[in-house]
Amino acid sequence: MSDYFDLHTNGIGYVSRLREVKPRNGKPFWAVSISALTGRKAAGDEEQSYVKFDCRIVGEEALRRLRVVEKEIPERAVLVGFRIGDIYPEAYEYERDGQSHQGLVIKGRLLKIAFIKVDGKDIPFADEEKAEPEKTSDPTPVAEQDFRPFEWLEKNAVKTRNHWVVKLQKEDDRFDEKRAFLKEQGFFFDRKTLSWRREAEGMAHVH
Repeated sequence: MSDYFDLHTNGIGYVSRLREVKPRNGKPFWAVSISALTGRKAAGDEEQSYVKFDCRIVGEEALRRLRVVEKEIPERAVLVGFRIGDIYPEAYEYERDGQSHQGLVIKGRLLKIAFIKVDGKDIPFADEEKAEPEKTSDPTPVAEQDFRPFEWLEKNAVKTRNHWVVKLQKEDDRFDEKRAFLKEQGFFFDRKTLSWRREAEGMAHVH
């Protein structure tokens, strides 16, 4: 039995800012930011939101798995299943428009990465590839395997006078994933028109 009390947070979220930190006094370490999804999964519920974590990566396997998609993180939607330990809030100060403000971030230690999806496509891990039996055929349609959120958004977003508008059907097999992606891109659900909208002013592209 461990001599310590464990505080673990499990969930899924989008990763960003994978970087190596080199402090002046101390050993270099890797860190990553995670925007974790929270709220009900039920189709039609628009109450999902994000909780942001800034994590020091302590799990060696977690770091190896994130390094595999390191180049994709800045440009593509990288969704992961994660386990974070020992979370705590940390206040910080920043300046905006010449004024000092105080912000709050949740810190933690990234222990585990359970899965990774890039633009909706599963990224296999080397150890799992060896353990999996050979597959003679894959019934999943090619279009579903190669789902790319930004390309889907460009094809389906319609520009009106003031907004980009996207229609998303509940029957869509990727409804939850697409809805989470739209929220991350700044879209909001308009109950009157049953569509997703984002202000178009000053935007040349939907992303």
